Amino acid sequence: MPGALNFPSLLISCLALAAGLAMLAAGGEALVAGASKFALRHGMRPMVVGLTVVAFGTSMPELFVSLSAALQDHADIMIGNVVGSNIANIALVLSICALLRPLPVHFTRIRRDLALVLLVSGLLALVALGGTFYRIFGLLFVAGLVWYTVHAYRDSKFKEDRHNLQEELAERESLLKILGLQGGGFLLLAYGSDLFIRGAVDVAGYLGVSELAIGLTMAAIGTSLPELASSLSAVRRRCTPAACAKNSISSDC
Repeated sequence: MPGALNFPSLLISCLALAAGLAMLAAGGEALVAGASKFALRHGMRPMVVGLTVVAFGTSMPELFVSLSAALQDHADIMIGNVVGSNIANIALVLSICALLRPLPVHFTRIRRDLALVLLVSGLLALVALGGTFYRIFGLLFVAGLVWYTVHAYRDSKFKEDRHNLQEELAERESLLKILGLQGGGFLLLAYGSDLFIRGAVDVAGYLGVSELAIGLTMAAIGTSLPELASSLSAVRRRCTPAACAKNSISSDC
């Protein structure tokens, strides 16, 4: 029987893990909805909202889980979550969208995104060979993300998505409701990530599997649910087909 566990049984650990995932999914959705409405309410252009608030908001579950894992000294879950989520965004999110509706993707429109995904993945592999991800690497990656966001906004050609996003978020919600969505989303993400990590660590201990395997599977798929939801929403609204592919690829960056 493994020691130093958070929950008294495998069943309770699995329930905690599932509850954590549910809180992460709900928190991510609430945060994106609240932040998007807040941005539009204060005059931010819908295209900018899509490239910033929505893009970053759907990655909040990964961020919270990774931070929680790192702060609790479970680096393997954090690494597994980061790498596994990138795999899930393409192998799960993009493939499910393609099963529902053919997605003709023009290479010329996403070649920069694809190149950046390959570049970032290659840099991560090189850093992993060194054995330590230093702060300077983190700063460089964040600077690259800022550069990508600015240029994606300037060069974006998916203007029909702007209209769809504006239609979906145009209603004027009360400020109290918007702030409630944002605050509730952050709370769900914070508590959900902690509950998920504690449950995942126990499940790994009870089943005798590595924490890296938990990060690559359960954490990766669970934290990719917001990307899946937003992409399925794009398919349902019949947005530009390339939007689903771009969302999946951009989330990897």
